[in-house]
Amino acid sequence: MTPLISENNSYNRNYLKYIAIFLLILVSLIIVPSSPLSKGNIWVDTNAMLEIGRGWLSGNIPYLHMFEQRGPILFIYNLIANMISSHGYFGLFCIEIANFLAIFFITDRILMKCFNNSINPFIATVLPFFMMIDKSFETGGSPEEFAITWSLLGILTAIIVSTEPMKNEFYRAVIFGITIGMVFWIKFTLLGPLIGASIFIFLFLLTHQRYKYLIKFVVDSLLSFSVMSSVICFYFFYHHALKNLYNVYFKVNIMAYGGNTTINEKIISFINTSFQIITTNSWLFSLALAGIFILWRLQKKLAKLLLVVSLISFIVTYLVGQARLYSFLQIYTILILIIIISTVALVNSINKSYLWILLLLALFPIIQNPFFSKAPYIWSKNPVAPKLFGEIINRECSDAKLESLVYYNIVDAGVERYTPIKVSEKFKYFERTNVPDKAYPEQKTYLDRIINNSEATYVVIGLNWGRQKSINLENNHEVESKIPEQVQKKYKVISAGYSYYPVETDLNQFQLALLKKR
Repeated sequence: MTPLISENNSYNRNYLKYIAIFLLILVSLIIVPSSPLSKGNIWVDTNAMLEIGRGWLSGNIPYLHMFEQRGPILFIYNLIANMISSHGYFGLFCIEIANFLAIFFITDRILMKCFNNSINPFIATVLPFFMMIDKSFETGGSPEEFAITWSLLGILTAIIVSTEPMKNEFYRAVIFGITIGMVFWIKFTLLGPLIGASIFIFLFLLTHQRYKYLIKFVVDSLLSFSVMSSVICFYFFYHHALKNLYNVYFKVNIMAYGGNTTINEKIISFINTSFQIITTNSWLFSLALAGIFILWRLQKKLAKLLLVVSLISFIVTYLVGQARLYSFLQIYTILILIIIISTVALVNSINKSYLWILLLLALFPIIQNPFFSKAPYIWSKNPVAPKLFGEIINRECSDAKLESLVYYNIVDAGVERYTPIKVSEKFKYFERTNVPDKAYPEQKTYLDRIINNSEATYVVIGLNWGRQKSINLENNHEVESKIPEQVQKKYKVISAGYSYYPVETDLNQFQLALLKKR
């Protein structure tokens, strides 16, 4: 196959790689909400993970002293973010930049395994660029954002196993086992891509009668996964939190999110969700399907791998996991990868170097993230509600470190990113997670006790939590009508404010009230 641009060309691959890295960091500064240029990351899920990291840094143990359902590896990411900076979002931004760079290098490596093109570094930037501008990225910091890096590494391993001679078998298997372990302990419902890659590797080695290699690969992968999992379990066992890890990360997640759903209900829900997802993203799926057909003619082995990975990812995500906006991010990234690889393969096959630019332009209708139409979200000086509340607390308290705050009816909104107030450091249930009260009544009981005994100095209430219609925040009566009477008996409203996701609409406004102990 004739390469798009040969290595003997005047282009210097390393020089282009440095330029690509610079562009990636520059675009991240402009687009990613955790950027120092942004007004802040208002996604409650992200702030909850950051607060677990902050609490862990202060000595509390996840699951034992702090309740959150995500995996311990995700908490480690947020622990590191807080080590860099426990104020604001610069620490998270550094972690996200490192993650984007890892995705860039892995994508570049995948392209180099498939095509001998010196401009691969520029092409490789397309994947992280499109990740951060898609609406499924939301405002960043999700488990999906970090899991996809390890899924891509697993896909790269599958490509290497199927294309290169039998060497370094142990190393490859260990890497693959680590990728499974990382995703499993980030969020186990995100294992779809790696399950797909595992199926491909198994069938490939089986059909090529490489039985010894297959057995060694499976054993060594399981060994590395087991060692990694043992280290994690030992840490929680040592801190008397192993049972808490099991109860929260596995039992609560499985039982609270559809544990009582029948198989028929699951299948019907999956069919309805699949139809909605595919029709909503029809242009993307059409391009990816066309890409599979192109690769089937030009690189059938690669087409089979990407087809199996994308199908299994879709099934596991929406049949086992939940149909949330952010759930699509892994699938979206894999579909973009298919389009990128098939585009380069097509251009290489016809040897028209300028066509790759025209074909990549076909990607742009995929852009659905409203940051491009609502750039003021990044640059606006109008503070978001959590920052406003943090500034009020800092003014009122001589030492905010001595005070405490709890989120009574919402997930963590991030006020503590702007003030050193105690949240998870003092309260195990410092927020109202999405776990239903009937499935896990301990959470509601604990939060009600905090309110009834006035244990927290401040309370944050979500005024239109659950996509309710926004209200007039200047109308005190309207604000108070949204606050439970039980809370008002012990706390008084001192401020109300709102944040918004990139498109400022009624449903995207996130209105909050800050209350102080009477």
